[in-house]
Amino acid sequence: MIVGILGLSIALQFIAAVMAFRLIRLTGERWAWGFIAAAIMLMTIRRSISLFHMVVNGNSYKADVIAEVVALVISILMVIGIARIAPVFRSVRQAKEDAQLAEKEVRTLKEKLEARVTERTSQLEAANKELEAFSYSVSHDLRSPLRAIDGFSSILLENYSAKLDDEGKRLLGVVRDNTSHMGQLIDDILQFSRTGRAELASVVVDMDRLVRDVLHELRHLTMGSTLQVEIGHLPAVRGDSAMLRQVFVNLLTNAIKFSRTRDTPRIGIGAEVKERETVYYVKDNGVGFDLQHSDKMFGAFERLNNVNEFEGTGIGLAIVKRIVTRHGGRVWAEGKVNEGATIYFALPNKENDHE
Repeated sequence: MIVGILGLSIALQFIAAVMAFRLIRLTGERWAWGFIAAAIMLMTIRRSISLFHMVVNGNSYKADVIAEVVALVISILMVIGIARIAPVFRSVRQAKEDAQLAEKEVRTLKEKLEARVTERTSQLEAANKELEAFSYSVSHDLRSPLRAIDGFSSILLENYSAKLDDEGKRLLGVVRDNTSHMGQLIDDILQFSRTGRAELASVVVDMDRLVRDVLHELRHLTMGSTLQVEIGHLPAVRGDSAMLRQVFVNLLTNAIKFSRTRDTPRIGIGAEVKERETVYYVKDNGVGFDLQHSDKMFGAFERLNNVNEFEGTGIGLAIVKRIVTRHGGRVWAEGKVNEGATIYFALPNKENDHE
């Protein structure tokens, strides 16, 4: 009986060792399963030595039956345990291979998508450059006939004024006014085109000084007015000084224009530093606008007010949006009809912005 127990125990331990070695290939864990297989083989050798002595020495060799039965149970449990854990590792390996395959497919799709986005971006940039070049060329070509119209109109008024009746003089005045408006429109188109093509010169801009310089530059628009201007804290920011100056020129020009109908026009300029961005604003107590149409305000040639009541070309805020966007920022507006408007633009905070 004891011989049978030893023989079965040895066979089971040998099977367990072989299964452990197979798990090395399945899991790739050479050392871990190698040590386990080696330990099982040593147990197999020990059992084999006991069996050898029992066969050679016969009854003179005393074996501990209980110990050998326990060893047999351990051998059975080892075989069952390794047999049950093998499918688990097989599933893990399959899942790993599936994950690697999926990752490879995702990487391939990502590369294709990036290539497609790059291609589309290049096409869009090329189209934008062509459109800007066309606008720039057309705008320049329009200047010559405009100058001719304005010049000849001026000559008619100066040299032939006596031969013109009041209606003729009025019509020539309309021609000159529209010529001037067209010239301003061309200037704005050129400015809009330049803001998209010019390189950004990144420097630390003193926004407080910049705003005060712009207000001084626009003082001719407020002559004879009771305009009140309140300037809050305006932290410095890193960006293109000339472009940011243009932002405030456009915003303050609009604020002055749309608040001039008030008995006491008021303009507020300020900023708020947040964690990732600094939000600047220009607010007025002017005619305001319908908030439902705020998405149209920053489009080129979009106007929310009567052109006969408020002059302008409808490009100023489009230029503001383009400049702010090129700085990595965002722009939006709030307001109500007859209760004023506030234009906000946020610029990302960068190192040494607020020095």
